[in-house]
Amino acid sequence: MAFIMYTNDSKRESRSRVAISSAGLISFTSGAVRELGLKNYQFVILYYNQHEMKIGVKLSNDPNNKASVPLRNKSTRAEISGRKFFKYFNILPSESISGEIELEEQEGYLVLNLKKFVVKAKISQKDKKGRKKNG
Repeated sequence: MAFIMYTNDSKRESRSRVAISSAGLISFTSGAVRELGLKNYQFVILYYNQHEMKIGVKLSNDPNNKASVPLRNKSTRAEISGRKFFKYFNILPSESISGEIELEEQEGYLVLNLKKFVVKAKISQKDKKGRKKNG
């Protein structure tokens, strides 16, 4: 069997991706933060298209808009607490999901197409003796 050399070129992180947790937390990867300039914004406005199962994210710096949701910029990623949004539209995922961000150029939305999102792989945890813990 031939070995394939691993190189730490961070290609995986450079893509604009987002994850949605079962708690309603929307997390943007460092690639998305960098590529989309998320550090330049403090708020977002969330939209939902029920027929196409797409979430629209409009970037904003307007704290006076009643629909504004804080965009928490961390050191390398950004997060939105979307629990109320997901509960309102009854679309809170039962497991964490992730997918790529699409850009809607005309209206300036970041589009999260839930039909294309996949369940994030779970990493099994093991105890000190190497046995799987809780599933």
